[in-house]
Amino acid sequence: MSRILSELEDVLREEADLHARLLIAAEGKREAIIKGDLPMMEDILRKENALLHEVEAAEDRRVSLAQQAREDLGIDDSAVKLSLIISAAAEPHASRLQKVRESLRLILDELRFRTRQNGELLQFSLDHVEGFLRAIAEACTPDTGYGRSGKNSAPSGLRLLDQSA
Repeated sequence: MSRILSELEDVLREEADLHARLLIAAEGKREAIIKGDLPMMEDILRKENALLHEVEAAEDRRVSLAQQAREDLGIDDSAVKLSLIISAAAEPHASRLQKVRESLRLILDELRFRTRQNGELLQFSLDHVEGFLRAIAEACTPDTGYGRSGKNSAPSGLRLLDQSA
C-alpha cells in the first residue's frame, strides 16, 4: 500500500512540475502576444504541445495509481478522488499527498488565470487587427454616390486617416 501511495505522490509531484513549466510557457506566451512576436509564439506553442503530451502520460499513470489506491484502501466510491484517498490513507502519506495536492491546485489556479488572460489579449489583438483592416478597406473603397446637384460626391484621392481632426 505504501508503495502505491508513494508512487501516487511522485506522479502528483511530476504533474505539479509539468504544470509549473506550462505556467512559465503561458507567461512567455503573454510576452510574445504583447510584442507580436510570431516566431517566439510558435516556439512556445511547440514546447507547450510537448509538455501537454507529458501531462497526459502522467495523468494516465495518476488515474491508474489512484484506482489501485482506492481498491487497496477499500474505498467503495467508483469516482476516484484524491480527497477520498487522502482521508483514508495513513500518515505520513496523507499529509504528504495533501501538501502536493495543494501545491498542484495553486499552480493550476494560476495557470487558469494566465490562460484566460492570454485569451483576452489574443482577442484584443484580433479585434485591433480587424479594425485596422476594416479602416483600410473603407478608405480604399471609392464612394460613387452622387449628390443633389448631380455631381459626383466621391472624395478626390484616398485618405486612410481623417484629416479634419
